Amino acid sequence: MGPVKFHPALSLQRQTFLLEALRDSRPKSVLDIGCGEGTLLECLVRCDDFIPVEVLVGIDISEAQLQTAARIMLVSANIQQQDERWHPLDIQLLRGRGLPT
Repeated sequence: MGPVKFHPALSLQRQTFLLEALRDSRPKSVLDIGCGEGTLLECLVRCDDFIPVEVLVGIDISEAQLQTAARIMLVSANIQQQDERWHPLDIQLLRGRGLPT
C-alpha cells in the first residue's frame, strides 16, 4: 500500500474550504495560528470584495517561516497597491512560543 494522495492537494482543499467560510462570514480580521510561510494569508491579501479583510495576523514559532511569509506578503501587498486595492490592509506577523516541555 503506497502513500495516500489527495487530488487536489489537501492544502488546496483546506484553503478552498476556508475561503468559502470567510466569504459567508465577511470578517474584517483574520488570525492564522501556525501560519508557516503565510500561504493562506497571502491568498487573503489578494482577496476580492466578498472577503473585506482589513487586518491579517499570522503567528508561528519558526522565525525562518515568518521571514519567508514577510517576503511573500510584501510582494503581494505591493501588487495589490499597484492594482488599487479597495481598502487598507494591516498585516502583522508574530513569533509565538512553543508549548512548555
